[in-house]
Order: sequence, then structure tokens, then C-alpha cells
Amino acid sequence: MKIIQSAVKLTLISLALSVATAAYAVTPLEPLGKNPNFVRNSDQRSNEIQGMGNKILDVFSGARYQVRVDPNNQTEYAYSAERIDIKPGQYTGDPEDLAGYKFFKLTVYIDGDKVQEQTTAFVPSEYGNAFLMKKWDRDEKDTYDFDIGIDSKNRLYIITSPTDVVYLTPSETIKKPISLQEKYKSKIF
Repeated sequence: MKIIQSAVKLTLISLALSVATAAYAVTPLEPLGKNPNFVRNSDQRSNEIQGMGNKILDVFSGARYQVRVDPNNQTEYAYSAERIDIKPGQYTGDPEDLAGYKFFKLTVYIDGDKVQEQTTAFVPSEYGNAFLMKKWDRDEKDTYDFDIGIDSKNRLYIITSPTDVVYLTPSETIKKPISLQEKYKSKIF
């Protein structure tokens, strides 16, 4: 039962990151600018935007979690970022594959349940003051790419379209997970 539940959660995580985010996006408080150095379908790497990338990661990891709550059903989505260094012995492929990338561990929680933890890299975004998060993992079925930006007041937001964003709120706590037995106690005999 627990394996099936985990598999369902992992399959739905990319959907949770995109569809659920778009459901309550708002117009950004500051207009989203374009990144003049962005080249679509290129092999751009983290070091091209290292200053902006480090600034966003500093704010992202400044609180234990970055949280958003779906106003329709009160589902809480929480994100945690931790910088990581990949040492030469940890990666068995060509070292050039990693050159220029900066990595962090992205952990996603839904209503307090940890649903995904992935190695992620940031690369240039098509938007100014933002970067594109790219999943860096051999598991291709649960891929994700999404833009996260920062405004002049250091507020983080997920970019859902050129005119819509979802703001994240820094928090040191998130909801406590509810066991399946407690969640479905009316259906258990």
C-alpha cells in the first residue's frame, strides 16, 4: 500500500508543480522582464547567471521552507533547497557533463508529506531576475523544469506564464503529515 501511494505521489509531482501552480497564479507586482542573453534550446549553464542564481538560492534557502497554499482546497505545497557539491567520484560519467552547473537538492512536500527529493541544477531563464530549475536525475519519468524568480523586495515566485506568477512565503514550519489511517478513518473498518 505504501509503495503504491509513493508511486502515485511521484507520478503526480510534476503535475502538482505546473497545473496546481497555474490554478492560483496572480499578476506579478513588478513586470517580468526578458533575459537578453537567453538562447532557447541551447546548452547554457549555471555559471552564465551565477550571481543571480546564487542570490535566488540564498533567499530560497534563507528559510527552511518556501510555501504556497492553494486557496481552493487549502493544500499546502512546500519547497526546500539545499546547495550541494558533486565531487568527482560521485559522478561516473564525463566530467565535462557537470562543468559550469551549480546543483542543489530540491525537496517538495504536499501537506507535510515529503513527496520528492531530487538533484536539481539552475540554468538561465527566458525571464530576467529568474532561473530555470532543471531536474538532474536519471529518472526521466518525473521530469520538471520551471522558472523561479525574485523581485526587488526579495520575494520569490514561480513563473507560470509571462503575465502570471505564484508567490512563495518563507516559513520555518509546514503542516504536520497525517497518516493514511487518520486521513481515511471513516473508510477503515
